[in-house]
Amino acid sequence: MDLGKLEAGDYELELYNIEGKDTIKTLQNFSVWNKNSLKPDQKPFLTVIEPKNECSRGEKAKIYVYSAIPDALVNVFIQNGSGKTISEVHPLKNGVLEYTAEIPKDKSVTTLNLQFQIVAFNDVQTSSVNIKIKDTDQPLRIETVTFRDKLEPNSKEKWSVKVLGNDKEKISAEVLANMYDMSLDQFAVNKFNWEKLYVPYVSITSYDFSQNLLTAYYQKRLKYFNGKYVEVPQFDWFDNELTPYQEYLENKFRLLIMQYQPQWPQQKMRGLQE
Repeated sequence: MDLGKLEAGDYELELYNIEGKDTIKTLQNFSVWNKNSLKPDQKPFLTVIEPKNECSRGEKAKIYVYSAIPDALVNVFIQNGSGKTISEVHPLKNGVLEYTAEIPKDKSVTTLNLQFQIVAFNDVQTSSVNIKIKDTDQPLRIETVTFRDKLEPNSKEKWSVKVLGNDKEKISAEVLANMYDMSLDQFAVNKFNWEKLYVPYVSITSYDFSQNLLTAYYQKRLKYFNGKYVEVPQFDWFDNELTPYQEYLENKFRLLIMQYQPQWPQQKMRGLQE
């Protein structure tokens, strides 16, 4: 089946796997878009098709924006992570905008963020695209000059390695070598993770409206009512001494009893205290 020859539209792909009496079915929905126009049955508010592969520095990447809203304008926000934003406004032609973005040549820029936004019918939708920039700098290459696949116990061996840069460039480098018994990987695999000391600063601002155009809040303050609570005092049965917190509870309990039962005789109050 050649999916490349499908006309623009929405499709549902069904795949079956039948083995004996068992049948496994899976579904996948996908859309096919035309680079020149929208089909009559395609009614997207905002759909953005971004490049699938990484882009090289100085290259031009094409992004396709689709919308079925008549006379819609697309707000475009371009950011390279430096904290600055370049904003543009573009119209659509036949419901399609072919936007071309030039990849920065500056090596300090590692990603290019593009946000496409359409405002219509009291609604706002924003789609963000991050274009990955291919790193053209080749990493250091390490070649083994001498190699031994078999070693004898207590024998001395000399190992030589060669560190090369771009185009076999000779460079000065320090080498950290490690040797261990690979049979120990059956218990725990040795892994060496290295992190770069320098982390580039990247600042990307989102222009998405998560609460649409208007958000209203209502709040009414109610009069504060004093609550009355009854708590059971906790006694210390060992040395007949109360902790400060227990003494506080006991005094509070006395006040509550006097408040709700003022007719109790003093003799009963003395009995409670004992």
